[in-house]
Amino acid sequence: MSSSGLSTRKGGWASWPVCRSMGRATSLVSVLVCALTLLAWVTVGAAEGERSAADRPDERRGIHVMMGSKSAVPYAERLIEVAADLKLNWIVLEVGSNFAYQSHPEVAEPDAMDAEDAHRLAKLARDKGIHLVPEYQCLGHQSWREHVGALLRAHPEFNEAPDLDPSAPGFYCMSWCPNHPDINALIFDLFDELIEAFEAEAFHVGMDEVFVLGHCERCKGTPNAELFAKAVNDYHAHLVGGRGSRRRRWATATTMPA
Repeated sequence: MSSSGLSTRKGGWASWPVCRSMGRATSLVSVLVCALTLLAWVTVGAAEGERSAADRPDERRGIHVMMGSKSAVPYAERLIEVAADLKLNWIVLEVGSNFAYQSHPEVAEPDAMDAEDAHRLAKLARDKGIHLVPEYQCLGHQSWREHVGALLRAHPEFNEAPDLDPSAPGFYCMSWCPNHPDINALIFDLFDELIEAFEAEAFHVGMDEVFVLGHCERCKGTPNAELFAKAVNDYHAHLVGGRGSRRRRWATATTMPA
């Protein structure tokens, strides 16, 4: 399952990059274009003889959206309404640092949405029969090109490879260190805030395309697969074992180099 393009694979998932969290402006045109794309996708599915949505209430039919700043909230509301019209029942909302965290305000991007916005979106989704799942990209995706995400800007001590230049040709995204003694306490606070604000029964931890691991002194010598597995188990223990939430992540994470 890709987080970068529209997918028509069976299972009903598509990815919709409406609001890029790294500073791309929200566009009404992009919302309308994507809505039409989804409409075409659903129409094609019906033409192929698939049953109606009412005939398969337990099937997940959803999209992944990258949330922008507070100004993107009205577009997210419209998205929920369009998704309901198209008989979708899940939306993964990649919030990340675009939320005004009370526990760690330093890791929020400027003009971030707040808990009141999240409650409003959650109520609208619930009224429309949609599961709204907040996402925080974990481990990888902590930068994009030369732009470092809010968490590593505020806490550079968590950077897995501070000696690497994120603007260098071929570099993809920074990662945080899964073995840093303070990282889990901080991100678990963020998880908890998002779950409570969105009144969520499930939570998405991202974790796809983690290409920078095993660089820092704490991680050197440990196989990347073990480092990745440790992070997966840590997040599972907190979210599922501690909170009883359902945890989600992108399947592409398992293709990372050993």
